[in-house]
Order: sequence, then structure tokens, then C-alpha cells
Amino acid sequence: MSRDPEPRGSVTQKQAVAVCGPISAGKTTIVQVLATKYHWDIVSFGDHVRNVARMRALPATRITWQRLGLQLLTELGPARFVHEVLAASKPGSAVHLYDGPRQVGLLVELDRLYDQLVIIYLDVPRIERYARWVIRQRPGDPVGTLEEFDRISVEQIERDVPAIRLMAHSVINVGLSIADLLERIELLLTERGYPLHPDWR
Repeated sequence: MSRDPEPRGSVTQKQAVAVCGPISAGKTTIVQVLATKYHWDIVSFGDHVRNVARMRALPATRITWQRLGLQLLTELGPARFVHEVLAASKPGSAVHLYDGPRQVGLLVELDRLYDQLVIIYLDVPRIERYARWVIRQRPGDPVGTLEEFDRISVEQIERDVPAIRLMAHSVINVGLSIADLLERIELLLTERGYPLHPDWR
């Protein structure tokens, strides 16, 4: 990807990692493992959208969050949206760890903000993702059908996900154990010069 010769915004860190993939691929799980091991701060577009939804007293449903996320991205544009999420998250670690960007425009903007961005795509079969989605539903929620899962998977905010797979520096099949998956990610990051030691700031 091309590099903007001059840094923009308030980011002074030179490296970021974006963990991407379709719904229920395990993105947040892997991000949390990396964040815990290396003390890297997490930046989550999803958390930001959910916070905005709470402030607006909107229903706490995935469809609501998906459509609000698309609305914010459309209204603000990728650059301003990224800036607002960073301002709200206030990451202070040496490496910024992005949980699940779903739009090509967001990744292009991240690539402009950082000297180095590694995109990792978690590739998980649809039926396995559906099973995970059902398990993660809140107590008391009706069990969602596969048709419902497929419907949220093709919401407009999700439609860049296949293109992100093509942009990724590494596509990893999450049939691997967490330990094996982490080992592959660490190898990739080591090859690209990321500081794989606990960052105590």
C-alpha cells in the first residue's frame, strides 16, 4: 500500500495491527490475547459505535450497531471517523491494536496514519461462525436462526469484508488452536519488525 509522506492527525506511533474478518471469526478474542500479552492498547470501531448508540438511546442490537456504524462512516468519512475513534480511545501503547475494521476506507486511512500497518484476516467457515454467534447471544435472547445470521452478515457495513481478505498481509484459518494462531501472528509481526516484548510504557 502507498504511504502518505507526512503523518496526519495525532498519531505518533509508527506501528499498528488490524485484526479483521467476518462476523464471529474470533477477532476480539485474538485482539484481547495480543493486548494482554504485549500490553498494546485496543482501538475498537465497534465499541465506539456501541457507545454512540447508548448515548442516543438506540436499541442494543447488532442490526442497530451495523446501521449506525455505516451512518457515522458515511457522514464523517473515513479520516474523521478514525480521528474520532482514536480521540475516544486514547491509545498510549507503542503499537495500536485495531479490533475488526470492516471497511476498506478505514484500513486505507490507517495505512496513511501509520508508518507500518499489518492486516491479519481470520478465515472461518460460515457454519462454525454461526455456532459461535449462537453461543455468544445474551441470556434470554431467542436462538437466532442461520437465516438471521446470514442476513446480518450481508448488511451493507459488512460488504467490504471479502475485499479486506485480499488486502490482508496474512489470511489465517482459525481452525488452529489459540496457541498456534498466536504463534503464526507473532512470526508475521517479528518478520516485519514489531516489538514483541511487553510494553510497560
